[in-house]
Amino acid sequence: MMHLPWWFPGEGPLRLLQRGWLGLPPLLRGVLWSAGEVCLTLVLATVVLRGIPTLERAMVRLSGRHGAPRGDALSTALDQQRRVETLVRVTVSVARTAIQAMALVACLAAVGVNVGPLLAGAGILGVALGVGAHAAVRDFIAGFFILLENHYDVGDTVTIGALTGVVEQMSLRVTVLRDASGAQHFLHNGSVGNVTNRSCGWLRTTLDVAAPVGAPTGAVRTLLEAVARDASRDPTLEGLLQREVSLEGPVEVTGTAVTWRLHARCRTAPDPGDQEQRVALARAALLAALQRHLVKDPGAAALQWNEALGLPTAPAVAGADKPAGAPTDAPTDAPRGAPPPDRAAH
Repeated sequence: MMHLPWWFPGEGPLRLLQRGWLGLPPLLRGVLWSAGEVCLTLVLATVVLRGIPTLERAMVRLSGRHGAPRGDALSTALDQQRRVETLVRVTVSVARTAIQAMALVACLAAVGVNVGPLLAGAGILGVALGVGAHAAVRDFIAGFFILLENHYDVGDTVTIGALTGVVEQMSLRVTVLRDASGAQHFLHNGSVGNVTNRSCGWLRTTLDVAAPVGAPTGAVRTLLEAVARDASRDPTLEGLLQREVSLEGPVEVTGTAVTWRLHARCRTAPDPGDQEQRVALARAALLAALQRHLVKDPGAAALQWNEALGLPTAPAVAGADKPAGAPTDAPTDAPRGAPPPDRAAH
C-alpha cells in the first residue's frame, strides 16, 4: 500500500486527496503512477527540445563576435543567418534524436520494462558504428566547428593545403572548391587542416622602392610620404582603399641601396574573381604616383633621385657625348712644341 509523506497536513484537501488515492485499487494506482511518470518525462523532454535552438543561437552569436571578419563588419546579416539556420538545424536534429531515445527508455522503465538489455545492445551498436564510421563522424564534427567558428563561407577564395579556389558549397561533411582552371575539388572536412582565407576583411598590396644609400634619409622619407598621399588621392582608387596609403621602412639596407615600402590596404571585392584585379589596380596607382614624383624625363631608364631631391648630379664624363668613332683630343702628355700628328706624318 502506498502512503503519502509524513509532511502532508493532517486535515484539509491534501488529506482528502491522500484518502482518495489510497482508496483506489493497487493496480489502478500503479497504472496512474506510471502514467504520471511518463507524462512528466515527456514534458521535460519537450522543454529541453524547445530550449536547444535558443542556446544554439546564443552560441553562434558569441562565436560570430570572435570569428573572422567579412569586409568592414564581422559578417553580413545574410551569412550570419545562414550559419545560424544550418547549425540550429543540425544540432536540434541530433539533440532531438538523443532526447527522444532517452525519453523512450525512461518511459519503458516507468511502465516496468527491463531496459538493461536494451541499453547494453544500444551500447554495442554505438561502438560498432563508431569503429566502422569513424571517418564520417570526424567529418561531421570538423564541419560543425568550421561553421561555428566561421572559418570561411560560400563565395570566399581560400587555400586549403595545395589547393586554391572559390568555396562553392559547404556542408557538415564536405567542402567543394573550384580552382582557376574550373576543376571541382571535394574535400572532406575531417581532412581540412590549415586554411588561408583570401576574402577575409581586406587585401594588401605593396611596392618596394630602392633609394640610393647616400641620399638623405629624411628627404627620402618626405618625398615618399608625398608619393603615398598622391596615390591615396588617385581617382582609380576611389572607394577601393580601406585607409590611406602608408610608408614603411627602411625595410632593407644594402651597400648600394635603401629599400622603402609603400603599403596599400584595399577592400575585398564582392566577386572573388575581382581580388587580383583590385590588387593590380592598387599597385598600378602606386607606381603612377612614384613616376610622377621621381621620373622627370619620360625616357629615363631609372628613378631620378638627384633631380627629385634637389641634389647635385654627377659630372659628365669627358667624351661621353661624342659618337662612337669620333676623333678625340690630342694626348695631354705630348711634348710642348711637338707638331700635330697630321703634320708629323709629312
